[in-house]
Amino acid sequence: MARFPSVPGAGPKRIGTPAYWGRMTLQNQRYKKTSDDAKALWHHRYNAVWKYYDIIWDDELEKVKEYLSEQEKEKFGDLNHAFKTMDQEISDHPYLDNGLLNKLKTRIKNLILFLLKMCVKYEAYNDMHSVKYDAKLKAFVLNEDRSNTIYNLW
Repeated sequence: MARFPSVPGAGPKRIGTPAYWGRMTLQNQRYKKTSDDAKALWHHRYNAVWKYYDIIWDDELEKVKEYLSEQEKEKFGDLNHAFKTMDQEISDHPYLDNGLLNKLKTRIKNLILFLLKMCVKYEAYNDMHSVKYDAKLKAFVLNEDRSNTIYNLW
């Protein structure tokens, strides 16, 4: 198909031809599917962040909360407040924003890392001697063993 048909307005590019509307319908369906897929991925990631929040609140915090000093409790409170504030900002925002979701992920990452370090410090687990976040794996590595990861973020 030529870019400029020999007769202006003629050929499949003309708005009155069925071929034009067939192509436009397919193109619109592709755009809508891409948009719907992006929304589904955003909601999946948002729910995953909250799933990790519930897990650390129920598991790791329960193991170390009686050992935390006042400074550690204050730091945990600050990290938790930062997480909740970012979630409130996402709720107030009218659109699904990946930038805000990444900030929420960073807040949960800091919260998880703090609690896991407290678990190491107070020996809440017998088999956990060190913990760090590996940015390449997007996960927390236990005992310097890259095959032993938990809380895989996206």
